This record gives sequence, C-alpha cells and structure tokens, in this order.
Amino acid sequence: MIDEYLSDDGPDIRINVCRVMAFNYLIGNYDAHGKNFSIIHDKQLRFAPFYDLLSTQVYPALTSRFAMAIGDTYQLERIKIHSLEKFAKTMNFRFSFLNEILEETLTAVGYQLTPLLGEHEKQYGKSIVYDELYEKIQKNMRSMKKIQESRRISG
Repeated sequence: MIDEYLSDDGPDIRINVCRVMAFNYLIGNYDAHGKNFSIIHDKQLRFAPFYDLLSTQVYPALTSRFAMAIGDTYQLERIKIHSLEKFAKTMNFRFSFLNEILEETLTAVGYQLTPLLGEHEKQYGKSIVYDELYEKIQKNMRSMKKIQESRRISG
C-alpha cells in the first residue's frame, strides 16, 4: 500500500514505519493499531505524523498483546529473530537494514529515556509510573538486544 499510493515517499515512509514499530516495541505500546496510521489527502497523498504513542505495558489491566503483529508475532516475549526477519521482508528491506533502524532507535531511546522521565517528574511530580516505565523500557531494550545478538551468533 505504501509504495502503491505514496510511491514518491515510499522508501522513507517504510523506514519510518520500521522506526515506529521499534519504538512501540521498546515502550511496550500494545495498542498500536491500523487506525493510528493515517494518510493526509491534500494536493497529494502523504503519510500523517505518528500519534497515540504511549506505553500500555505499564498498565497490567490492559492487554499484553500487540494490536498489530511484528512478523506474525503478537506477544512481546515471543518476538524473536524470525519475527523481525519476516517483518523486514514484509517491509521490503534486507534484515541488515532493519537491524540498522533498530540500532538507531535503541540508541535514541536509550539516550532520551532518563532525561525525559526526569523532566516529566520535575514538571508533574513523582509518580510510580515513571519508575515502572523506566524498568519496562530497559527490559524491552535488553530483550531487543538479545534478539539482535542471536542473529549475530547464528548467522
């Protein structure tokens, strides 16, 4: 669909979809569904900015199943190398290129996590959610790194 209807920007849009997939994985946004991806129709069709990017993982009463699969996998703890390989293929990218995007996203989130949570705490006051969010994101970052490492070891 991206290449068919948004062909001028198709590759860049696919890169950004990969970035947001990685970001949603890292923050534990299980509610990232198709209605969060929109197309703006003005003089030409273009992809809308991403929105509704928040962690649902920190709220135990909410589902722990991604609304959209990564590869064919919906459960965060079941996402393994095969899931990312399939996702890369679906996005029409080599796995090595997807891996670069994952590394970039891991680095950006890792760099911003502590300062951003500190800024939020300073502005809105102390909250247990900040500590839980920090722990969940750190755990998800470690999981993603393990998945990447498994690819380096096996192939």
